[in-house]
Amino acid sequence: MKTRNSIQRLLCLLLSCAVALTMPAACAQRVEDPPAPDVAFYEDLNVFLDNLAVTFEAPPRLIDGQPMVPMYGIFEALGAEVNWKDDTQEFEAYKDGTTLWMRAGHEAMIVDKPGYIVAHDISLNVPPQVIDGIMFVPVMDILDGFGFGATWDGVNAVMITSSAVDARITFMVQEYIGYNIAEIPYIEYDGDRRDSIDALNRSLNQGIRQIYDDFMNGLTEDDPSWIEIKSFPFTTDKRLQVVITYATFPSYGTDGEIFSVNYDKVNDIWLGIDYALHLEGLGFEDFEESVMRLFEPDIPSHVIEDIKIGGFIIHEGDAGMYVQFFLELITTAESFGPWTSFYSFAPRFDSLFILDTSFMFEPGDLDKMDPPLHYQPEFRAN
Repeated sequence: MKTRNSIQRLLCLLLSCAVALTMPAACAQRVEDPPAPDVAFYEDLNVFLDNLAVTFEAPPRLIDGQPMVPMYGIFEALGAEVNWKDDTQEFEAYKDGTTLWMRAGHEAMIVDKPGYIVAHDISLNVPPQVIDGIMFVPVMDILDGFGFGATWDGVNAVMITSSAVDARITFMVQEYIGYNIAEIPYIEYDGDRRDSIDALNRSLNQGIRQIYDDFMNGLTEDDPSWIEIKSFPFTTDKRLQVVITYATFPSYGTDGEIFSVNYDKVNDIWLGIDYALHLEGLGFEDFEESVMRLFEPDIPSHVIEDIKIGGFIIHEGDAGMYVQFFLELITTAESFGPWTSFYSFAPRFDSLFILDTSFMFEPGDLDKMDPPLHYQPEFRAN
């Protein structure tokens, strides 16, 4: 059995043809506990905050391939307070209600944010180190802990942004004709040109928009079929995320297709399924094994024939950050042909359950749009 995705793969292909997108630094392969640190000194290793160079009491360094910077310099630049304990070589840093804790040589960072029930341990690529009396910290992990957008070119520059892209979810097509539903999203933004957003919008226009146009253009007066393209937007300070379902009717044997659009406003990048799997520390084989183990068929003879990863949503809340994946499970039985059903899978909670296509999400968890989308009470009232 091979785990696959469908429309999401089309989006990936269209995006790759339109623009080269850089994944977050967190996607880089983690360094496996080397016997000794490989320390390299680079005078041209620079850190920029909103395009202005950050100055340090000592030059930044590469340690085991990761950019490391003096502790006091980076926290001062970020506007964070720091409490250093010399006897234990540990510190706590505070900014906007978030607390980070690190210790020299310790391979984890403790992060506590408003709303967290308990603080979270985050594994580090390279632990903090004291060099020539100066505490050097892994800058990318520090920035991630505080929620700053940042990119590292892998050579000599770390770019930090203190504010997110001013972007929002709107719709290139939103119409309801008879039983037909078309809610095709579009990301609108202000300011300078954003190649990542433009590429994403083009992929939606050339993908699901084209599917809708072709269907509607092919309808005749006596054709009983209809199409439903439904959107479920989730907006946060960091991300724009939309789950989209697509199906034609009448149908038998399938719920249709499900996929997602996920844009990181802080880092100005489109997030793909590989990134979501990385956040959960999963490869495709582990993912598939977990789904197979948790699957409970409605009909005893049903077995999984194929697994398609359609999309995902990144959630942040009291339970911390976790990913909810949306699957198309293709099942077969002795007396039934293949059937495709939508499922939700949250690896962090070892949870797999079938989705009700008529009530996919709690309306209160979704964005309130104007004009209203199909799930909003205002739409039903009309």
